[in-house]
Amino acid sequence: MKKLFFASILSALVFSFHGSASAVPITQADFSVTASVFDFTGAAVGDTVITGADLTVTGGIVNNFPSGTFADADGSLTFPAYTNSNAPYSDLRIDFNGLVSKVGMDVHLNGTAVTFSFFDINGSQLDFNRWEYAELQPTPTFIGLDFGANLVSYVIVGTPDRAGHDIYIDNITYEGYTPVPEAASLALLLAGLFGVRMGRKQ
Repeated sequence: MKKLFFASILSALVFSFHGSASAVPITQADFSVTASVFDFTGAAVGDTVITGADLTVTGGIVNNFPSGTFADADGSLTFPAYTNSNAPYSDLRIDFNGLVSKVGMDVHLNGTAVTFSFFDINGSQLDFNRWEYAELQPTPTFIGLDFGANLVSYVIVGTPDRAGHDIYIDNITYEGYTPVPEAASLALLLAGLFGVRMGRKQ
């Protein structure tokens, strides 16, 4: 009976900590003050593989656009930034050293739609999102998504209408999720511990 009781407690706790693989849109304000931000500062123009403290960005090239700064409502995309503007307009890939829950970035589009594909540590696709060019005006804009759990290992940013179109990204913002036990789970755990104590007394 004791084994069955403990198994039921563990089962309830496991199910209370699960996360959803369906992302919800977020803004910069939805990130905590401790979120990491990577802005390509210090990267040399022409670099293709960019490595930060806990991420690596590949597939494009660092560019220094002559206009200097694109300002938008959520933040600003300042140069140097990372782009797929050089043929063949490949997908940009962001690999995180650890699993994260929230990912966002400033995006400047040049007449193209943009896609975000999220993958877990096994390479399985968690979610896919596409925004049309008209949906993201004025450009640049901030795109952010939250999975509610530390599931994301890497992100692929694509421009499906690649011929002659490109995308710039900057200020990659990301953070992990620290789970907080639900009240019901805590009550169940306390009940289990109380049962163990009473059992020992008997």
